[in-house]
Amino acid sequence: MNSIIPGKRGRGARGGAGGSATIIGSGGIAIGGDGGDDGTPHAADDFQEGYEAGYNARAERRVALGTPAYRQGYAYGAQQRMSERMQRARAEQVHRPLWPFIVFAVALVVLLTIGLVKSVRADTLADWQQVNEVCQGGTGATADEACGRRGAIAGHLRAAGWFQGEHGVWVSPENVVTFTRIVRSYDTIGRANTGMLDSVMRGMMTELRRALPPEAIFALWNGRAGQILATTPYAASGLMYGLPYLERMLSGKNDPRLRMVLRP
Repeated sequence: MNSIIPGKRGRGARGGAGGSATIIGSGGIAIGGDGGDDGTPHAADDFQEGYEAGYNARAERRVALGTPAYRQGYAYGAQQRMSERMQRARAEQVHRPLWPFIVFAVALVVLLTIGLVKSVRADTLADWQQVNEVCQGGTGATADEACGRRGAIAGHLRAAGWFQGEHGVWVSPENVVTFTRIVRSYDTIGRANTGMLDSVMRGMMTELRRALPPEAIFALWNGRAGQILATTPYAASGLMYGLPYLERMLSGKNDPRLRMVLRP
């Protein structure tokens, strides 16, 4: 096994009067000294550190004299120091707690998911309205592309429960459910009170106007009149006589969305 014998340090190799650091090999052979003549001021330091970490640690027996020994010692030492740094870095990564990263990743996914869902729910109808304007008012390839995009968005909306009426009217899923609930409720009341259908009609129209915008009421009747007549005939009778009154009340707006298609 080799050993390190450091000499006393003076001004060092820079001044030419420094001490020396000598490595003694396994046979008592001197493997290197300060070597200030080779033009590298810190060669002795590199030699001592290099052979201590690289040469002696490997228990290799080598006889090397002069400047080559310095270069070999430095190369071994540099390689050993790099290996030690990599081992320390790996050890720090192994012992570093992972739960902060896991918590951060989960929170980020949740926030992004909530943001995306809100964006889709808020913007889908607005997107349809935007491309509908381009589709109706544009020309050429731009209009064709907008019309195709409009159809795709309309399909997504209908799949989500929206009702598409004429003249660009969209009825939200909540309003569709509300309309159906009111119509079915008053159909049941009408069946049980056939002698008071006029009062039933007025009560139903009052509740519908309070719960839904008028364009939604007309759109649902115009688009589902056949279904309403088949499933809730008493309520359908009330709508057929109540909607013309509502239409006349709103006639001053001259809005095609507020007109009955199927009349009594």
